[in-house]
Amino acid sequence: SPSTPPPSIKSLPLTVKYGKTGKQIKAGRYDWVNDSISPTNFPTDQTGEIEKEALLVLFNRSMESDEAERELEALGLRPGNLDELLAVGKQHPDKQRSFLIVALGSAVRLVGGLFVPCLGGWGGGRELFLGGWGGGWDGVCRFLAFRK
Repeated sequence: SPSTPPPSIKSLPLTVKYGKTGKQIKAGRYDWVNDSISPTNFPTDQTGEIEKEALLVLFNRSMESDEAERELEALGLRPGNLDELLAVGKQHPDKQRSFLIVALGSAVRLVGGLFVPCLGGWGGGRELFLGGWGGGWDGVCRFLAFRK
């Protein structure tokens, strides 16, 4: 609809280390980590270290995961994955204190449904947790994305 504001996109420089999930979780120095966020639940065949531009996309409205994916696609973007999210948490640790950062490019099926990794903050602390795919995301969270 014409009343919907355009998405706001902020760029972050990022060095991503693929395939080192466990080490990257420790390197992020989170105050709390969901135990289900592990190399076993989020396997990757990507390896190596890459410098790239990460984008934090704010849609300014609540939306479901599949809608957010479609919107990112329409912008020529792909959702970020767990390794990329961990790089944001380590290199830009204060971002998650201000807003939730969601990585729709990685998902795990657990009891209760499908979940995606997120960075969030509470009372000055930082957490790495799982958000439900089916639930709606509020209008202030950011979706981690990259140009295709």
